[in-house]
Amino acid sequence: MVEFLHPILAVMLCLFDGEKNLETVVNEFADLTGLTGDSVYSIVSRLVENKTGIKIDYSGRSFYF
Repeated sequence: MVEFLHPILAVMLCLFDGEKNLETVVNEFADLTGLTGDSVYSIVSRLVENKTGIKIDYSGRSFYF
């Protein structure tokens, strides 16, 4: 259960509008954040179509999905 969604992850998820493909979303988010495409893909790929829980550590906090 997600109790808190970090705002930057909310922005990333909002980019999935049903029309853009994964590569487009990764590139847009990389442009917005200054992260590399590879870094963004490593985050996105763990969220998309994932059947198990995951943990992302960011800025000293842990976020569970």
